[in-house]
Amino acid sequence: MKGPLAYWLSILFAGAVISAVLMGGPWVWVGAAVLFGLHPILDFLIGRESDQINPNSKREGLVWDGLLMVTPIFTAVTLLLGWFQFTAETSMVAKIGAMVSVGLVGGFLGITTAHELVHRLNGWQRFLGYFLLWQVNFGHWAVEHVFGHHKNVGTDEDPATPRRNEWIYTYWLRSYFGGLKKAFQFEDERLKRRKFWERILKNRVLGSWTLQVLVSLALFNWGSWPALAFWWGQSGVAILLLKTVDYIEHYGLTREIRSNGLPVPVQDIHSWDCDYRLTNWTVLNLGYHGHHHMKPLIKYQDLVSNFGRKRMPFGYSAMFLLTLLAPVYFALMNPRLSEPVSS
Repeated sequence: MKGPLAYWLSILFAGAVISAVLMGGPWVWVGAAVLFGLHPILDFLIGRESDQINPNSKREGLVWDGLLMVTPIFTAVTLLLGWFQFTAETSMVAKIGAMVSVGLVGGFLGITTAHELVHRLNGWQRFLGYFLLWQVNFGHWAVEHVFGHHKNVGTDEDPATPRRNEWIYTYWLRSYFGGLKKAFQFEDERLKRRKFWERILKNRVLGSWTLQVLVSLALFNWGSWPALAFWWGQSGVAILLLKTVDYIEHYGLTREIRSNGLPVPVQDIHSWDCDYRLTNWTVLNLGYHGHHHMKPLIKYQDLVSNFGRKRMPFGYSAMFLLTLLAPVYFALMNPRLSEPVSS
């Protein structure tokens, strides 16, 4: 199943969450059940990608980009319906379930698609990427990821690179606030020769935060504290999901420092690849992470598994669950850090 329809499976996930939220009650937990219960089982049963694809092939057309265009609609509808469920006369368990499921859609579908879009050269496609990130209060990530992470991955300068034996819980905090700080620094450096008013008005990080604060104030004025709790709660779920993906993609992998003090160029061995088919169908081939870091402008449909030489033992959803059990994760992954890789 290599055609474009395979990658539309992520839309089915959003559709399932939308249906579940409309049904209410215990059904609102369907998002978590599917992503962390059904997905890892199916991922394992469907298995790994065995075919090697020509890395020079180019697959173009609306059927590939159409998925990216409709995703903001699905995430926005999910967000709106989740809000109605959260503010309805339901139990606290149902409210939390709605918030978690909406956040999982925002992270699993929304930020994954935003990641693809912010790497595009087309201006309106990048705007759609920012739009998706604004839905989860994470606009600054686009700046830090594109201009920081891709340059500094595998070094101490990159807050998104997890250290060996670093617990996921401390990583979440260090990576988030470190990334926010880096994003402001990148924008300040980019605009340092501009006039003062341009440094304010053209600062993408400041602009994102201004928008997010204004939306928060509007929601508070409309729905008071419950509105803010839902808005930032679902954002937190989405952001933690993305941060955990960063964690499993780069855990413990570092770039050697040369005699001139600079790190060696980025290679495929500085990312953990995942060649489980269902994982890549549902995260736009993000599992072919080595190829992505070597050629970040390559579109998702043209990423291949040929490049990655460091492989995860399981798919993304299973690896996510394992990160929550730090000693188990370290026992699983630390021996793999020192395994030799083929040339």
